[in-house]
Amino acid sequence: MSNESGRNSVIAFESNIFVKGALRPLAMPELRHDNLDALIEFLRERREEYGNTKEGIIAKVRNIDDRVIRAFAQVPREDFVHPMLAEFSYFDFPLPIPGLQRPVPKPSYLLRVLNYLEVASPNIVLDLPGDSGYVAALLSKLARQVVVVEPLPSLANEARERMQRIGINNVSIITRDVEPLGYEDKAPYDRIFVGALLRDVHTRLVSQLRVGGIMVAPILEDKEAKIEDFYSEPPPLQSLYRIRRTNEGAKSEFLLTCRAAPFVTPQTQMIPS
Repeated sequence: MSNESGRNSVIAFESNIFVKGALRPLAMPELRHDNLDALIEFLRERREEYGNTKEGIIAKVRNIDDRVIRAFAQVPREDFVHPMLAEFSYFDFPLPIPGLQRPVPKPSYLLRVLNYLEVASPNIVLDLPGDSGYVAALLSKLARQVVVVEPLPSLANEARERMQRIGINNVSIITRDVEPLGYEDKAPYDRIFVGALLRDVHTRLVSQLRVGGIMVAPILEDKEAKIEDFYSEPPPLQSLYRIRRTNEGAKSEFLLTCRAAPFVTPQTQMIPS
């Protein structure tokens, strides 16, 4: 790949994910490990723009609970990104996960999303999908127990190894298909973090919340959108919602527009409906 095509891939990566404030990026074919050199060059040229310290990221966010800030300070992001990108671990930029084209989310955005979830220390939290385990590691500092569902066995195994290596012992990682959505064996949950895209507020997931529980999830606004539409510009409109389970049912609150990706399974990509 030429340097120019690599640079274009990185710029596409930035505009699709960073500039639009993505919750989770698309698994774009342009962002392969064979052009990580282009991403490294891109980031080195923008060290001042994206910063390179935990303190710098914390200074960018406002009105975030102190417990969320402490969790971010305690979890080593460098353990969850591609080893070639370790020097950029505290850039406010999404970085690729080893073995997957999706990256670990942009830190300042993820702090805001975790703040919306309002996790309390006695809570049991469901996290899906697990990806590299970074979100679960942060949640482990906020909750009593975290249950992760990850459809890709290789990612699940690597996440377990990372948890063991950094001494996290309150996270259970389950390898299973996306559907049926969630994990009823451990329900009910106090909180549910959904990192990949849903077509609607999923009643099966809401039923796994305790009354009074909260779920944060990206929801597809265009219900007719197809998987291939996510590889176009602009992609289908998506929004981040906070859903609370009440005695009367689910109450949804719009938070912000976002850019999420479909769930990835060993066979395909999908958006549960």
